[in-house]
Amino acid sequence: MSDLYCAILNEDKIPEEPNEEMFLGSIDLHEHKSLETIFNLCKKNGVDLLYFDDVYLEPKNVKKMLDIFESYKIADKTSLAKKSYEKMLSILKTASEKQCGILSYCD
Repeated sequence: MSDLYCAILNEDKIPEEPNEEMFLGSIDLHEHKSLETIFNLCKKNGVDLLYFDDVYLEPKNVKKMLDIFESYKIADKTSLAKKSYEKMLSILKTASEKQCGILSYCD
């Protein structure tokens, strides 16, 4: 499970413990894999949300990832990919609205 938090870091070091009040949501391995095509597009555009590592996406990269997600359409509205897409899109929108980055902790 990868837990995602709203954060603005002023340094390169990721804190050991997240601020629980800033929790945005979680994405499990199956959900992440179902979005592999979109995550690969993000990676090609310099934004990588690795699943098995703790990662910090700066606010500008959250916006870039949001733009990529919003431009991608999933046809099957009942699939795991569609549900995962909607979940991730909601997380990205919330972070973007709060003008924060995303801190991802994999457990």
